[in-house]
Amino acid sequence: MRLPALVAPVILAVMTAAAASAQTVKPLLHLHTSLTYHVHGIQDADHDLFVAADGTATGQLVTADPLSSLGWSLNAKTARASTAQLAALQAALGRAQIGQQTGGCEVESRSLADGVAELTWYGRGLRKNALIFTVVSTSGGGNPCPPELQALFQAIDELSAAVLAQ
Repeated sequence: MRLPALVAPVILAVMTAAAASAQTVKPLLHLHTSLTYHVHGIQDADHDLFVAADGTATGQLVTADPLSSLGWSLNAKTARASTAQLAALQAALGRAQIGQQTGGCEVESRSLADGVAELTWYGRGLRKNALIFTVVSTSGGGNPCPPELQALFQAIDELSAAVLAQ
């Protein structure tokens, strides 16, 4: 009847090994966009991009054509940005002074899309800033974002395209 006494250490060892193998990464940013593209008809797209401080990037892109019966399409990828790609993103975050931004402005889309973007940036310690933006397909709106924020969105878009092809 010593079986329960032997099982407990084995279960504990397996749980400890699993916890040790779980990788934790420090988050850098999360960008969620919900957009409607006006190219070749209408296409809806929701995109979540997670970038960690070590350059790990994960993207989930869900697209649908509301006028067809094709349904939803999911594209999910994880890859690591190069040192130069991560440095370019960090530089854009610094130029935009992301920790001091308030959001609420309009970001001009480079791909004829309208919608909403939610950007959460994670700084040192417990610092974080969550911002909401309106994405517009044409300039001339009532509340354009400063050029540094527009450049930040371009840098995030370029990182997503280069690293994840999304």
